[in-house]
Order: sequence, then structure tokens, then C-alpha cells
Amino acid sequence: MFPNLFCVGKICVHSYGVMVFLAIVAGWAVIRRLSAGEIPKKKLEDVVFFSVLWAIVGARVFYFLFWDFESLKSDPISFFYIWQGGLAIYGAFSGGVAALFFYSKKLKIRFLRILDIFSPAFALGQSIGRIGCFLAGCCYGKPTAWFIGVRFTNPHSLAPRGIKIIPTQLMECALDFLLFLFLFSKAKSEKNKNRSGVIFAFYVLGYSLIRFSLEFFRGDTVKGFLNLTAMQNIAIIGVVLGAYLLIWKKRQEDLNLK
Repeated sequence: MFPNLFCVGKICVHSYGVMVFLAIVAGWAVIRRLSAGEIPKKKLEDVVFFSVLWAIVGARVFYFLFWDFESLKSDPISFFYIWQGGLAIYGAFSGGVAALFFYSKKLKIRFLRILDIFSPAFALGQSIGRIGCFLAGCCYGKPTAWFIGVRFTNPHSLAPRGIKIIPTQLMECALDFLLFLFLFSKAKSEKNKNRSGVIFAFYVLGYSLIRFSLEFFRGDTVKGFLNLTAMQNIAIIGVVLGAYLLIWKKRQEDLNLK
């Protein structure tokens, strides 16, 4: 749609990079709000910095493994061109969670509790990031005759040009934002602060359901097992994990009441 916001000579400001930056800033604001009184500000800055760093590394590794390994082989330096798009959500999730596991041990905070604090920020960041996907043209939908179809005409767009396609990026943007509102409202509850893992479980379950559903409309899918896409296969694992965590926490609460 608008891969470059503006250019000065040969130097361009890429819309995708700007939206990723805004997603990080917004996520940081949410994390500061939810971590107040639990993680010192200076230590929180370190946690956020390294979790974002490892999320980006994980996102790039995942993207090239599933979507564009040939480009990486021909130009290894392209791994660092994050402003051009190509950040896979599940890779970002894996890298970020790995960093949070390390810092939970270092700061002596329950791992599931720190995941609860970060989960609403994950959802908000993904919502904003999908606007970047739409502007860059990545993560596009299938061709459609529906009235919601959009045409990408910019020659630098990553989406197929000149045909109406489903704006799956904006669909996920809206759904991720609704997930954020739900998670944020629950995370502010004093009750949920004593139920480590519940917010994270809702995030994993909610996002996995969103991704599984939207894969039916995506035009850049990677074939997986059982006539499903690779991302749907991963989403099924997420649904099982999220549901298991919720059931496990409920059973723990029931045992504590006896």
C-alpha cells in the first residue's frame, strides 16, 4: 500500500519499520503499567530491551525458515533488513518468551507471572504491527470479489499488485486489538495477579484461534500437515497449550479451596 512513508534521496523511511517501532513503544507503556510495584524500572528496561531483541531474532529466523530461505542463502545480510518486513509472529513469540524465562530466573519472579505482565503487550504490539504489514503488503490475503477487497498498486509492495485481495492484515489488527482489550482488563484485576499464568493462557489460546481462522483467508500460506497450513498446525498446539494451562490453574484453585 505505502511501503515507504517518504524518501530523501536514496534514504527512505519504511512504513513497516515505523509501525514496528510504534508497536514496541506501545507495548513498553502497557508493560510499565502492569509491572508497577513488581519489577524495578531499571531492571524492567533491561527485560524489555532483551526480550524485544530476541523476539526480533526469533521472528527473522522463523520467517526465513518457513517463507524465504532462498533469499537468506543468496544474501545473508538480508537477515538484518527488518524494515522491509518479514517478522514471523510465532518466531517473535518464541524468542521473547525465551528471554523472559532467563530474566524470570535472574530477577526471581515467577515465570508465568512475568508472562502475564507481557501478554497484553504482545497482543497490542501484534495489532499495531499488522498495520505495518498492510502498508508493506506482506501477510496478504487471497484474491476476492468481496467488497472488502483491496488493490495494491505500489511497485514496491510485497503483495500481488492490481488484483483485489482480502485485507487479512487489517482483519488480524482488529482481532488482536480486541484480544488486547480483554487481556488488559483481566491483567488489571487484583484477583488475576495471584493467578500466575491465566493471562498468558488466554493470550496463547486467543491468538492461536485468531491465527488458525485467518489462515483460511491468507494468500501466502505454507503447506503443513493434515491439509492445514504450517501456521494452523502450530496454532493447534497453541490452543491445546492455552486450554491446558487454564484447566490446570482452575484445578489448582479448586484444590486450594478444599
